[in-house]
Amino acid sequence: YACEALYNVAKVCHAAVTQHFAGVFDALCRLSADTDANVQNAAHLLDRLVKDIVTDSEDFEVDVFIPLLRERLQVANPFV
Repeated sequence: YACEALYNVAKVCHAAVTQHFAGVFDALCRLSADTDANVQNAAHLLDRLVKDIVTDSEDFEVDVFIPLLRERLQVANPFV
């Protein structure tokens, strides 16, 4: 339910997603490793929405995102 709630908040407050992108990205990474199909489906919907928001945003800072991505690429779990 938390993922669906975050989806609803992100749908309404696009600017909040870019401002708190590190936390949202971290949550998406953790949710992608969940074994529950309902959680994964909700995470995929949130992921698509976040991608759309970031793509349309002029405030997204790629130089801040790269270290987050680099950190996640080094995680041992292949599903994260």
